[in-house]
Amino acid sequence: MLVSATPDILIVLTRVDGGVDVLVGGAVPFGMIKLGLDIYEEPINQSALNGGWTLQGYVTGLSLMHESGTGGGAKYGFPAQMPLTSIDGNVNLLDNRTYWQRREGEDVASVGYFRTKFESGVIVELSASHHAELHHYTYPAASETHVLVDFSRYLPHPIRSWDSQFYTGGVIKIHSNSSTYTGYTSIAGGWCIGAPVTVDRSGPLNDRVGAVFTRNYVTGQIESGSLFHVGLRGNINWTEGYAAVRKNAEVLPYFDENPVNSRDLLKEGRSALDDWIPLGYVSADHKFRAVSKTVEYSLNDFAVSQVAAGEASGDRDLYSYFNK
Repeated sequence: MLVSATPDILIVLTRVDGGVDVLVGGAVPFGMIKLGLDIYEEPINQSALNGGWTLQGYVTGLSLMHESGTGGGAKYGFPAQMPLTSIDGNVNLLDNRTYWQRREGEDVASVGYFRTKFESGVIVELSASHHAELHHYTYPAASETHVLVDFSRYLPHPIRSWDSQFYTGGVIKIHSNSSTYTGYTSIAGGWCIGAPVTVDRSGPLNDRVGAVFTRNYVTGQIESGSLFHVGLRGNINWTEGYAAVRKNAEVLPYFDENPVNSRDLLKEGRSALDDWIPLGYVSADHKFRAVSKTVEYSLNDFAVSQVAAGEASGDRDLYSYFNK
């Protein structure tokens, strides 16, 4: 059971285990950070693979990026870390099945905060702002205190190989006092069959990347990190950029013959322009996501109109959402 620390959002949180892809974790509205549990459950639970949270299952890690509100192949679930009370015996740090954990008791959540307890006795508290994450781990008094950081781990999708994620490279740098690290990871594929997504940066390395931090005290373990979106600056060719977004707004892309949707493509371009251009909305004839595409295309056209204001002022009204 999930207990909300804020009664007003209890109804929302108690509905997330019904097969929907919803993140439950440390996050704030419209924040870039979606910090939460990564859970594996059999029979394979699509919701756990995307949103990260279900009532049951094994926690394989805690990661700062998740999707919320989408189906399809798993996306994100990186970078990841995991508090451990032992790294000896049967624990293989390259195989999260050897250290995954079930939870005990009730999870607690409110906007920007999440708490759970692992069967190892570790209490995990997670919080986030728009661009930063905060982990707080409280270990049992007599346990060892380790934190596994795995830059090459991501959410898997064992039943949909065609849009699964894969690791393309990364780096981790442990600083001289051995208590902090920096680095980057780059993961490609997943839902949208996307190009590599890179979080943070350092020098090159092309093997599994990670580290284990061990403390000589047992409570109050805190790890924090951040994720920033870098604004576009410098020498940008806005003329070519405008040509690209205008093509996206006007040219119906080729069908990619994906196995999910017999009419709409999953990747490049806007697949419902044959409705949007003549009608000003996406009809139910497209079957999938007609309402959300209508909202998305409205925002897309507004963005095009803003670029047109500087590049081709006569085009601006063509893409104004007031004309839809």
